[in-house]
Amino acid sequence: MVSGYGKSGDLAAAREVFGRMPGRNLVSWSAMIDALVRAAEFDEALQVFDRMMGEGFKPDVVVLVSVLKACAHLGAVERGRWVHRYMETEGFAGTQRNVMAETALVDMYCKCGCMEEAWRAFDSVRCRDVVLWNSMIGGLAMNGHGRVEEAETVLLDMPMEPHASQWGALMSSCRMHNDITVGERVGKRLIELEPQHGGRYAVLFNLYAVNGRWEDARAIRQMMVEKGAKKELGFSFME
Repeated sequence: MVSGYGKSGDLAAAREVFGRMPGRNLVSWSAMIDALVRAAEFDEALQVFDRMMGEGFKPDVVVLVSVLKACAHLGAVERGRWVHRYMETEGFAGTQRNVMAETALVDMYCKCGCMEEAWRAFDSVRCRDVVLWNSMIGGLAMNGHGRVEEAETVLLDMPMEPHASQWGALMSSCRMHNDITVGERVGKRLIELEPQHGGRYAVLFNLYAVNGRWEDARAIRQMMVEKGAKKELGFSFME
């Protein structure tokens, strides 16, 4: 019931049911922590986790993922590092079955700006799924100029073909950090992948325009007309 109320967004009911439980097991503790994280009550989620540990329960992967999400949102990197050490001590880290926890760990380090630790956590995973790759790429793209090129390299190193949405996320970062060097390469790749997507042309056009490259900007706009691409709602061309 705690889990059901938590997933439906009724945190008050989840708290009430959890509070009335005479004997709590790991599942009920996990459900309560998850409900708090879903409701963005991150401080309380960590407090409940501390109580759970104090009562002698050992967290499983589901609990660790919830705690790492809370740490990521709070910027509580020291608590996140404690979870990382716990994962290594208890054999959670570096195993295929716990990629979910490893992904949450990488995401936490990225959101806290600890990119070297994010890299180490990423490198420790032998079998990486697309979610883990996305987490690392997103973290690099999010953490400013100088990391955008690293994110591009990671995308190119992926064992699976990157999706246009992944290139699009990187292009958004190039625009945010005004990285014309990487942005030009990524923008052209996106146009090749989605030649009918007008928004792809608009982003590259605007990046050129911001950097005063009006001749290139006009060429992109002309290409859009020639390809018959439709202008997407929400995208505009700077004049």
